[in-house]
Amino acid sequence: MGFQKTWALIVGIILAIIGVWGLFTTSILGIGVNMTQSIIHLIGAIFGIYVGLKGTGKTFNMVVGVLGLILGILGFIPGAKDLMMSLLNCNMATHILHLAVGIVSLIIYFAVKEQAEGTAAPF
Repeated sequence: MGFQKTWALIVGIILAIIGVWGLFTTSILGIGVNMTQSIIHLIGAIFGIYVGLKGTGKTFNMVVGVLGLILGILGFIPGAKDLMMSLLNCNMATHILHLAVGIVSLIIYFAVKEQAEGTAAPF
């Protein structure tokens, strides 16, 4: 299994845990969640787990990276920050986490080159 797929699977599993956990609480380790955000996490989890097991993971990592950056940056913009808090219960810890996941996912998307399955390694 390539690293693109592995990262997508890891993110998918974590999103599933957060999504299910978030159905029963408004804060996970100090990070705000609500029902809407939990459902979004569960939808993302389905895709992440699927591409981690059956796909390549690369496009998922790019989408998670871009969305993470956007959500993280919006958390620092007055007005947008308040809207995100009211709609998704996103606090500053959530925005920083989104930025971190977004950056790591984009680094993996751009930096990790996967070898086509069925081809021999050069060494």
